[in-house]
Amino acid sequence: MSAHSFRTPGTLMAAGVAAIGIFAWSGHDGRVEAVRRADPAVVTATLKDQTDLFVTVYNSNIALIRDVRNLSIPTGMFRLKLMDIAATVNPATVHFRSLNEPDKLGILEQNYEYDLISPEKLMEKYVGREVEIVEQADDLTNRTVKATLLSTNGGAVYKIGDRIVLGQGGKITLPDLPADLVARPTLVWTVDAPKSGTVPAEISYLTDGSSRFPKETVDVVGDGRNGRLDNFQRVTVWSGKGKNSHRVLTGQDKGQRAQLEHFVHAVRTASAMPIPLGSLVATTRATLAVGTSLSSRRPVTW
Repeated sequence: MSAHSFRTPGTLMAAGVAAIGIFAWSGHDGRVEAVRRADPAVVTATLKDQTDLFVTVYNSNIALIRDVRNLSIPTGMFRLKLMDIAATVNPATVHFRSLNEPDKLGILEQNYEYDLISPEKLMEKYVGREVEIVEQADDLTNRTVKATLLSTNGGAVYKIGDRIVLGQGGKITLPDLPADLVARPTLVWTVDAPKSGTVPAEISYLTDGSSRFPKETVDVVGDGRNGRLDNFQRVTVWSGKGKNSHRVLTGQDKGQRAQLEHFVHAVRTASAMPIPLGSLVATTRATLAVGTSLSSRRPVTW
């Protein structure tokens, strides 16, 4: 596995968030429950608190993020919310530490909140609760109808008065935002600090790249044009006039099936193999030579 590291002052916000719940771990001894009941202070760390960002990109579609932020913390136990993180963070890999006093800042519990606000999520949270439906009459006046949302499976189902209503039109208004929905992915810790002050802290984690990023690319250059085949599905051609054309291929054919068919045919008929043995040996030797050259930083000949 190879990797490329770089340092950037910017933010890293990846696309494609799975908004389906909360990941949590806890190593508390009863103190966390006491903190929850006591409604502790909340410290929020955003991008403006960031002082450094280090990214190591691996060729297996993952990256290691090291995010350094200055935190203004109180004395005692409190809730720390870290926002402006990569959307595809792997919560099981998160590590938090103080850079100046790592032994004195105690982490009692960690949560990853990624139940993001969306129309679908809002409606799901209001199942069994009362909502208001604003309708527009033929004379363009509005009227408000109170209804109980019974279900959102396949469409909203309401109880209005003593009737069950399907396909109700109008705009749905909700009285408030559910507390367990968040606008952005957020890491949350319950922290115990012996004293207040500004603490430089490092948060590190692994994050996945976009599944849509092409993993296999073939580039061809010639006749004043450039061509690229991405994932054996999309072809892009750039001409000398600066124009480009795209063509989406039907399906994805890497030639594996055809290669297997040729191999089976060669075995059954005792004919020549589709790839000569000498070519396989040369490819293997070249691959080993590349590894040797990279490790020794010297040219390898054979």
